[in-house]
Amino acid sequence: AAAAAALRVCASASAAAALPEALRCAVTAAFGDAELIDAGEGAKASLVKACRQTIESCSSEVGSQEIDYCLCELLSAVWAESEWRKAWAASETPLADGCPLREILTGARCSLSYGDVDANRKYFKNFGRLSLHATMMQDKTRTSTYQRAMQLNRQDFEGKVVMDVGSGSGILAFFALQAGAAKAYCIEASPMVDVIRELAEANGFGDRIVIVNMVLQDIRDEVPELVDIIVHETLGNFLFAERGIETVLAARQRFLKPGGLLFPAAADFCLAPFEDSRIYQGRLCKAKNLWTETNFMGIDLSSLHERSRREMFSRPLLDQFHPDILRADALVKRFDFRTMGPEEVQTFEVPFAFRSKATCVFHGVAGWFEALFEGSLCSVVLSTSPWDTLTHWWQMRLMLLEPLAVNRGQEVTGSVGFVPLSGSNTYNCKLAMESGGVRREQDGYNLADVDSSNQVPAQRVHQISSVEKVQMIDWEATKPAPSATEALVPDPLSENKRQAAQSQDAARSSAAPALRTSARPAAAGVHPCSGTGPLPTAGGCGFLRGPGTGCLSGHWAAHGPS
Repeated sequence: AAAAAALRVCASASAAAALPEALRCAVTAAFGDAELIDAGEGAKASLVKACRQTIESCSSEVGSQEIDYCLCELLSAVWAESEWRKAWAASETPLADGCPLREILTGARCSLSYGDVDANRKYFKNFGRLSLHATMMQDKTRTSTYQRAMQLNRQDFEGKVVMDVGSGSGILAFFALQAGAAKAYCIEASPMVDVIRELAEANGFGDRIVIVNMVLQDIRDEVPELVDIIVHETLGNFLFAERGIETVLAARQRFLKPGGLLFPAAADFCLAPFEDSRIYQGRLCKAKNLWTETNFMGIDLSSLHERSRREMFSRPLLDQFHPDILRADALVKRFDFRTMGPEEVQTFEVPFAFRSKATCVFHGVAGWFEALFEGSLCSVVLSTSPWDTLTHWWQMRLMLLEPLAVNRGQEVTGSVGFVPLSGSNTYNCKLAMESGGVRREQDGYNLADVDSSNQVPAQRVHQISSVEKVQMIDWEATKPAPSATEALVPDPLSENKRQAAQSQDAARSSAAPALRTSARPAAAGVHPCSGTGPLPTAGGCGFLRGPGTGCLSGHWAAHGPS
């Protein structure tokens, strides 16, 4: 009944306003779609969905301003329509007299993108620097895991159309093409599109790459087809810091074929309480610096001491820690990108219940994540946990200004809440912990304003030429110092990683014989490892002289399919 009433209003208003055909079709389809109406969520939420679908389905010929003007008129008319209001009267409290236009349109636009125009401009300008991409690409755990996941599941990619969301340098799209994809759409809103184009041409991918220089949520007919696979690396510190997951979910809803794949398909978000008196006391000390002075050039600054303390502890710690500081088994919450909706990661909460394994002080909660790639042949895990090789994501800790004392065996309940930070591309977090009638609650953890002062990465020398060298972070050699206490908590996902490693071994074993039988060149002078390019002048693969019957067997024995 609500859909029918809204459809009548749309038909009448569209005719009166002489709307462009594309916009008229979009609003009629969206506001008349009964599947977008959810009695449980209410009238406002249902109108948000209708507005969102209208915006997404309009062609690029219709400007955003014209869409918004049209939606404002339609929303006001629908909200005032008596039959529409009557249809909703039975399912919720009486509707307000005036339509909450700002709330509905903001909800629709927020569902499509994150942050305002200025925030997006700043965000994408930051990601337009080669130096930032160098840090990510030289994180071997991150980059090689993505390549391995695609190469070991080559049959999923061969001849397929791929979308790389948040393409950056284009490296994931190139990996997909290496794995046999026929075409890759590179969705990138930053100036890095010029880099993608240059690398694609330099590596022979130019005719198989389609670059779309837009925020994904603004794409209309620039991507005219559904894709078979979406690859993405929009994962932030603490998993959610950059709010990139919303974009991936929107891409899946709009562009992925039924039964299509996401690489990665899901992420396991882990939280555990920690005790770290050294860092806690160090932060208290830093907060006193200057702001306890009672005679600073004749000025008493001590009234700002408490403000300094709050400011210090509102900044999340982004560093590396040894797992022996954890004091209870970790909570593991899976976020499945194949089934979630974008609205599930807008304002949300992760509740927890811990049972302390020691009589100690909880200084807060630590968080990390593991991304899961699930292909037809094997699974691959990208881990940022404190038990595994350090990555550029580090680990994150939310530290309480007032710690919580607990006894061994005592239960501690609480949650970490995520609220979008206004005008930004990140979240404010709220931590609540309670035990034995004592509650600690702290708000204002800005996930983009982190304290990285405790990061001490190991360095290695990279020889660029005979006379040039640079120092680089050695992620594998960077190890946390153990505390003096016994390790109490095991890796909660060790079995997942063991099973994934076994499936990769099986995939390598099944693929190697097939490649050996097809190792003969397709034509004279063609290299058998790649299928393209000249043969090396001597035996072996050029850069790899493997043992055995030829370069192919040596390459596979040493490296597998990568």
